[in-house]
Amino acid sequence: MRDKFAYALATLGAVVLVRNLYLIFMVMPDEANQGMIYRLLYFYVPAWWTAFIAVALSAIFSGLYLAKKDLRYDAMAVSVTEVALVFLTMGITLGSIWGRIIWGSGGYGMRASPLR
Repeated sequence: MRDKFAYALATLGAVVLVRNLYLIFMVMPDEANQGMIYRLLYFYVPAWWTAFIAVALSAIFSGLYLAKKDLRYDAMAVSVTEVALVFLTMGITLGSIWGRIIWGSGGYGMRASPLR
């Protein structure tokens, strides 16, 4: 029963993902000022939210591990931190791509300094 539920949930997730990707890339019109590049925001913003939630969960599980000395909490903290790292990297990369195209600079300290 548990496996059937997991497969059904994974199938539903895949269907929703394909539907959303179709809507983002094929149905949504280009934005007036930014053009096609604004579609990065459909991935950039959720990546940051997921990363922030993962970092918060990592802090919670780390605190529980320090308080209770249960290795399950440490394992959860490590795995959530790995997920956070993926989404943080995704957020920084997509933000730099969007910023380079829109502002002419990737942001995050990559702008030319007037002191150079």
